[in-house]
Amino acid sequence: PVGFSQINWIEFRGGGHLQESTIARPVKVSVAMPTRPRNWFRRHAAAIKLTVLLAATVIAIFIGESICFVRFHTIAPDVQVKRMILSWAGEEFERPGPIIPHLYTYQQNRPDFHHAGKRQTNARGYRNPSEFPVEKPEGQIRVLAIGGSTTYAFPYMEDARAAWPGRLEAMLSQRYPDRDILVINAGQAAATTGELMSQFCFRHQHLQPDIVILHVGGNDRFTLLYPDYDPEYTHYRKRTFPHVLRKGETLLLKHSNMVRMAYVWWLSDEDWHAIPNVNTISRFGKEPGLQRVRDTEPIGFKRNVTTMVNLARANGAQVILLPFVQASDERVEHTFPGMGEALALALERHRQILRELARQREAFYIDVDQAAFPDEWFLDDCHLPNAAGHQLKAELVMECITSNAPLSSVFDD
Repeated sequence: PVGFSQINWIEFRGGGHLQESTIARPVKVSVAMPTRPRNWFRRHAAAIKLTVLLAATVIAIFIGESICFVRFHTIAPDVQVKRMILSWAGEEFERPGPIIPHLYTYQQNRPDFHHAGKRQTNARGYRNPSEFPVEKPEGQIRVLAIGGSTTYAFPYMEDARAAWPGRLEAMLSQRYPDRDILVINAGQAAATTGELMSQFCFRHQHLQPDIVILHVGGNDRFTLLYPDYDPEYTHYRKRTFPHVLRKGETLLLKHSNMVRMAYVWWLSDEDWHAIPNVNTISRFGKEPGLQRVRDTEPIGFKRNVTTMVNLARANGAQVILLPFVQASDERVEHTFPGMGEALALALERHRQILRELARQREAFYIDVDQAAFPDEWFLDDCHLPNAAGHQLKAELVMECITSNAPLSSVFDD
């Protein structure tokens, strides 16, 4: 029977009593006896091991996800990295940034952006407190201010009207009280002339400005520091353009905080920011960076500004070239260790190009005295978080307008 074992023994049989002559004959007898059942744990050892392994894995993942959730949302070091990872995951950062990506212009200002209880941009993304149509109303005079973060001036000036374009509008309106004057702040944080040119072609020119002010040259400084210079700035933006996700990465980033922290670690050394950070710039080294600025002709900057000037002039607008304003070489060196001399040289090369364009294209160049902007006005190498600096810029532009007949006549007609 199943579950029983067979036990054998030998019985000796003989006729009558045993005798020496009697031959013992072995006989097999089978007896059914109950046995001990097989061990249950031994029979299911593989399943038990697998279950324990899966449970430990689930617990480890739960603990890891919990720790990474806390780290990512409270301790993740780089706000820009966090914002980028959340955008990849299809989520909105708890503090939406002022810049959003754009398919053709690389980036643009976030429309209707609010911060500190104030509206920072209008519905079209311009840093103006009021709305205005694309089509210019009859009799209105429009001045278009194009530049980087030193024109956009957020978050350095929380009131949009306190930035130098807003101050210029107030000064012009006071001088010409009978005229309808609008100064449009088309500043774009971290933008080179490459992005500013594309935005001017796609958007700004259709606003029909009467005067275009180009306050440029700052962000283009960095393009001369990078190796393998390309006038189209692909040598620069390929390092700063956000990574293209591979298949499945979006799903992982959406559902796993451990994956998000892995990306934080991965991107911590990547120079993908819209503007290079201190660590990446300083990594080039003082002498190699300076030598690249000396050896590289800023063809891209010249092409981009020339295109904007030509297009503005073809549309009937007057052009003012306001060179980039930065702090002293010592202050720049403090912001970008080892790069102060190289950045100063890059800026001077851009100024020379602006001077030449002013002569060749009938534009107006403002010769800015750097000493008029003391270092205590600057937050870093170039940003002015105070009224005095923005007021001086507005006054320089105002003086240029009033002292040149082709510019002042725009308001006298």
